[in-house]
Amino acid sequence: MGFEWGWADINWLAVVVAIAAKMIVGVIWYNKRVLGTIWMEGTGMTDEKIRSGNIPLVYGSMIVLLVTTTIAMALVIRNIGGGL
Repeated sequence: MGFEWGWADINWLAVVVAIAAKMIVGVIWYNKRVLGTIWMEGTGMTDEKIRSGNIPLVYGSMIVLLVTTTIAMALVIRNIGGGL
């Protein structure tokens, strides 16, 4: 019994919904009115540093990592026989 790459068995709609949910939670989490100010103080981040960053690279890498981790989680959950 090994790890099976069941690409056809993945619920792709659930993957898309999970990615959207993670992005929504991230937007809320890092909002300055929620926990963004605390996060900025804790990491030494300033508004100037954020504005000077490469925003397309940040969001692009975020989306790639979200897709990768969500698909990996779907494959692991499928192989352990779990799910909701």
